[in-house]
Amino acid sequence: ALVAAMVSQGGRSESQDRIVDMSLPEVKLTAAVAWLSKERERLAESQWRHGVMEPIALSSDALALALSWASGGDWKDVSEEGIGSGMADGDIFRCLMRTLEVLTGLEAVVDKSFVGSAWQVRLKSAIDAMDRSPLRDNMVIDEGTVELDLGL
Repeated sequence: ALVAAMVSQGGRSESQDRIVDMSLPEVKLTAAVAWLSKERERLAESQWRHGVMEPIALSSDALALALSWASGGDWKDVSEEGIGSGMADGDIFRCLMRTLEVLTGLEAVVDKSFVGSAWQVRLKSAIDAMDRSPLRDNMVIDEGTVELDLGL
């Protein structure tokens, strides 16, 4: 969920208070989001001092969608949640797919001797939770329609 928050812009009506209002079941996630938010501010200040004007994403909408998806929510429910945040189905798909791609990339490049086995197990668990249909099926989702891309 935190990876999604960092790699996605979120909905058009991004709510800054949503992280507090989400009633997350895990206190650790709430603490991690608070820490990440402070670090994001520090990084933005450093970037500004050095003339870098790139925004740093931290989307609570994307975090909520990824958490819902990884917790076993079906596409219809996650889609309705995203639409309520001002996101179209294509935006939701890209958010979840981008999250899965970052997690998979981390698994591929992480030095197994550098990180502990608990971290590797958590990463694999996150990938397994995210990697399900329609993300794994090579689906194309465009504003409410779903098509299977067979690559023919």
